[in-house]
Amino acid sequence: GGARTNPARVRPKIDDSERIVNILNSMGVYDFDNRVVQMLREILHRFNVDVIREAVWCARHRLGIKADDNTAPVPTVELQDLKLALEMK
Repeated sequence: GGARTNPARVRPKIDDSERIVNILNSMGVYDFDNRVVQMLREILHRFNVDVIREAVWCARHRLGIKADDNTAPVPTVELQDLKLALEMK
C-alpha cells in the first residue's frame, strides 16, 4: 500500500487568481474589475522575480563571487539568502 493521507489535512490547490480574490475578500473588497486581479498577479510576479534576483546576488556575495564575474555558475540560493533579499526590499 501507498502512503495514506488524512483527508482532513488535504487542501485543494488554488491558483494565484483565487488567492488574490481571497485576499481582497478578506480585506472587505468584494466588488472589483477582473483586471485588478490580473494586475495584482503581475505585481506579485515582478516582486517574486526581484526577490529571487536579489537572493542570487546575496548568494554570490556570501560565496565571495565578484559582482562582475559573469563566468561563475549561478550559486544555489539558500534560505538565508532569500531572507536577506526580503529584508532588503
